[in-house]
Amino acid sequence: MTILNIHIKDEDKAKLQDLVEINKLKSISKLVRKLLSEKIKIENISRKNDNNSAMEIPDYIPENKYVGFLNDAIISVGDTVSEVAQVAVEKFPNGPLVIKYNGPKKKSLEYCFMSLTDLKCWKYVS
Repeated sequence: MTILNIHIKDEDKAKLQDLVEINKLKSISKLVRKLLSEKIKIENISRKNDNNSAMEIPDYIPENKYVGFLNDAIISVGDTVSEVAQVAVEKFPNGPLVIKYNGPKKKSLEYCFMSLTDLKCWKYVS
């Protein structure tokens, strides 16, 4: 057994105590162990899914379709990402989902956000 000695601010310690009471656990230590084990599981799944590029779409899948993979198996094919995701969530809510597009690579979208609260406009005449 390893003992960890970490410094936590008093306000964070109070928040942790609240979480202990909400989850009806015995102690903060038990909560920290639970959080760490969940984080380790998430990291293991993400490392396992680092080979997403190795998953190839079979030839029998029609062009311009989205394909949903779960643990290297095809679970859904659809016209949109939302269709594929909806099927995946209904059938396999806890699985690591990968969605790929069977077609030419699409351009990535770039977004620009602007705050309109301070916008001032003037009329220009040329």
